[in-house]
Amino acid sequence: MLITVRNNYKILRVVNATAQRRHLTGTGRDSRLTKPASGDIPQPREPINLVSPASAEPFIKYSDAFTERGYSKSDIFLHPEFIDAEEHDLLVKSCNKKLRRLANDYEQGHFDKRIHNYRECTVSAWLPNKLGIAGHIAKAMGRNVDEDPVDLPDRAPAGKSSGWTSIGKHDGRIRHILERVWGLFPPQLAWLPPHVLDLHEDGEILPHIDNPEYSGFVVGGLCLLGTAVSTFKHANDPSIRVDLLLSPRSLYFMTNHIRYQFTHEITADPGQRAWGGQPIPKAHRISLMFRDAKEPAGGWGGSLATGSAATTMTSAEDDRRT
Repeated sequence: MLITVRNNYKILRVVNATAQRRHLTGTGRDSRLTKPASGDIPQPREPINLVSPASAEPFIKYSDAFTERGYSKSDIFLHPEFIDAEEHDLLVKSCNKKLRRLANDYEQGHFDKRIHNYRECTVSAWLPNKLGIAGHIAKAMGRNVDEDPVDLPDRAPAGKSSGWTSIGKHDGRIRHILERVWGLFPPQLAWLPPHVLDLHEDGEILPHIDNPEYSGFVVGGLCLLGTAVSTFKHANDPSIRVDLLLSPRSLYFMTNHIRYQFTHEITADPGQRAWGGQPIPKAHRISLMFRDAKEPAGGWGGSLATGSAATTMTSAEDDRRT
């Protein structure tokens, strides 16, 4: 039964939470702009090679230096219309409902000073057990993964319930949408619960690099509501850059070299907030974020003994941004 794994995991998470928050609070402003040492960067067991569809070409700009230095365009993935209009509206409605229940009012600043005028929450009900950390631990230990604690009537036999009380009216349908995202990647990746980031019209995300100790190899998001320009610059040479026009319904991911060698940002600077010579108006936007968890050195099977899985989960919750 996965319940034993899950309970042990919760204990480990509590034990590691205080120490990890202390570590992150001490993170300096400049350190978020520093490229990590290569030995600190997570490496996937299989290559991540996502190819953007041809429809993405008008929404991606690579600098001359990016191509001249030999960086791969596949390090950035963009799918402009990954979801349809009906799915977009359902996600907006559901994200707003979760934010009203789980998040406070818009916050003016975060402890790392990299994001302003935002609110956020994590929605564990949208992540199937089999895809999360607990599911990977159970599989590594040769145990079955429990049924998910969410009612999915469209997957249950006709006239029967899955045996759980519904957590949210549309959670089952949202799971179907999000499984298309996770299905783009190799199955060995363990995913953190989806993270809802609501950025106010006047909000911004300043340039930063995620902490590699507590993040996995890929990060990306489904873009809802307003359009934004996201910029990725090499930490040591800002002339090496990629710009994305993130329109509603689009899905993007960064991985490989861009993941930990480039800063990423969504700026409020009017000079950067333009595309094709036309200004992009400020707009309220929501990003539904996806991150994989950093696999412990001993694999998921040894993570309960070391507590490393709990440290990864707790730390990643504090480190999730754009």
